Amino acid sequence: IHTQIRCIQIFVMYLKKNHYSISLFNTNLERPCEELFSMNLLFRLNLNFMVKYNLLFALLITPLVCFGQNAYDYYGEKVQLEAHYFQSQNAGKLQGDKKLSYQGMDISNGYAVSAQSTGVITVYDLNGGDMSKEKQLKLSTFSKTANAYNVSFGTKKMTEEDVLPLLYVSGNHGVLNVEQIEKKFKNVNAVQTITLDAKFSKIDWAVDADNGFLYTFCTNKNGTHQIMRFNVPEVKEGEVNTVKLKTSDALDNYLVEKYYQGRAMTSTHGVYVHDGQLYITSGKGTPNDASRLYVWDLCGKMMRNVIDLSTATRDELKACSVHNGALYVQTQSSMYKLIF
Repeated sequence: IHTQIRCIQIFVMYLKKNHYSISLFNTNLERPCEELFSMNLLFRLNLNFMVKYNLLFALLITPLVCFGQNAYDYYGEKVQLEAHYFQSQNAGKLQGDKKLSYQGMDISNGYAVSAQSTGVITVYDLNGGDMSKEKQLKLSTFSKTANAYNVSFGTKKMTEEDVLPLLYVSGNHGVLNVEQIEKKFKNVNAVQTITLDAKFSKIDWAVDADNGFLYTFCTNKNGTHQIMRFNVPEVKEGEVNTVKLKTSDALDNYLVEKYYQGRAMTSTHGVYVHDGQLYITSGKGTPNDASRLYVWDLCGKMMRNVIDLSTATRDELKACSVHNGALYVQTQSSMYKLIF
């Protein structure tokens, strides 16, 4: 460094000897050489001076700057010192059938559809800012033993009069029932039934509305999880058809635990696809099984986030969906609005 400073001294003395002036902010000022030792002054030399002597000046100043900053290389993602945080607001108490447990939920066009066991669904209007109950309906599969473990909106509407697109309902034995909610919540009709030729302890289906794919999140008997991706089967108007998917039809098929060995996902509930990521709700809301939200990168096949919601929400975490830039999560009692 001392050598570099001495070089600069000689360089400036050469300029002064040959009657050159150093222009600072377009004002010609003769400065003693000692003042040039200030790094601040060195970097304030104007463009005309830099153009004339840019090469020589760069050769002299570069080692000084590089060695003076003590810069080091490191590997991996950029270290972020800012703390991650989010806000949690209680969007409203659920107003479904008090005798039934809550299961799947999804949001489309400002309306949330909250499903319960037996196949009861409640439609809530979120467009006014507050959550207001609009209508309660029964799915076509309604029965005492029916379930709607996960619900997911597609992109297609059966008629232009329908307010909501088709609803994909994960039911018993891994069967996916496609339902039409007529017009403005007049009635619910069966449209299609989708099955898979593999047996799992539990299968949750979710539509990737952004890219037109259908995902399965399957739980194996040993507690591991399988993800498969299919094209969304075509819906035929005027008839209720059955589509039998094969694992060989899958565009992608892999074991999550092959790529992720972190905190185990226990008691998984609803799944939701948004912006290339799979959101997985998990936990019973107890100290031994806290409510957590897992965010899985479907393209990179990696776990992006594991978010503890045990203090941000209450009760068992069941489902989630995005609306107006916020993540709405449904528990066994309320709807919460998370703002990241």
